[in-house]
Amino acid sequence: MRGSRSSDALVHQRRDQILEVVLDEGAVGIPDLARRCQVSEMTIHRDLDALADAGLVEKHRGRAVAPSALRVQTSAQFRMRAGARLKEAVGSGALPLLEGARTVFFDDSTTALPLLRRLGETATAPVTVVTNYLEAVHRGAGHPMLRMHLLGGDYVPDLGATFGSACVEAIHRWHFDVAVFSAPAESEARCYHPLLGSVAIKQAALRRAADSVLLLDHTKLGHTGPHHICDVSEAGTVVLDAEADPREVELMRRQGATVQLVPIAEPAATDRLGDDEPRASRKSAART
Repeated sequence: MRGSRSSDALVHQRRDQILEVVLDEGAVGIPDLARRCQVSEMTIHRDLDALADAGLVEKHRGRAVAPSALRVQTSAQFRMRAGARLKEAVGSGALPLLEGARTVFFDDSTTALPLLRRLGETATAPVTVVTNYLEAVHRGAGHPMLRMHLLGGDYVPDLGATFGSACVEAIHRWHFDVAVFSAPAESEARCYHPLLGSVAIKQAALRRAADSVLLLDHTKLGHTGPHHICDVSEAGTVVLDAEADPREVELMRRQGATVQLVPIAEPAATDRLGDDEPRASRKSAART
């Protein structure tokens, strides 16, 4: 009897899981990935070939290797795919902080996209969302209570966002109830970014906001970058997942930051399965 094959959705879930592990750990052996995903090594090879063809990972001598840290931090393609559970947790946890806001700034961070979706799903009055991030405009436009405004400026395709002096000047013409932003690196209660253009946008929005929300996850902590964005105490509230290093959290609080920790949902069973082989093949591979 022909074995049942998983849907495309389950294959994508598994590949997202593989990508998240590789980006988090830097390099992972194919046998280890097969064990974690509960599939055969041949399936992992196919998954990695697909991810490598998309430019998301590299294969070297039986291992999946992440690209350079700078490429991950500055590419919208990588940022969109990585850390989905963490972003969902942080975004959902930050939603109450937008209650009553009528004009909100969202920066060009993928971490903020789940929060934007939740805002659109729950808003009972119109909210003007100002952003330099094209993907945010696309996603927000599907919610009738969100009025999306895309800032002008120099468009950078790899980041999917606008930057430059024209963008900063446009921000200065607004007043935001809340500015929502993220950072790819945080260390000793200070936030960093590898791109000076992104720093200028975030800093301009913070200056024009009555309040602000900094979205972080534990993978960003303990890292620095070439450009300082702000101290965490300059944000109204820092929203972090509960797996954050307690020492970093305590340091943030000692520096005057308000830190809110949110739990991370457990992955669904389908996140760990979803092999695109018949079940009988999976059992045989597991025995060998």
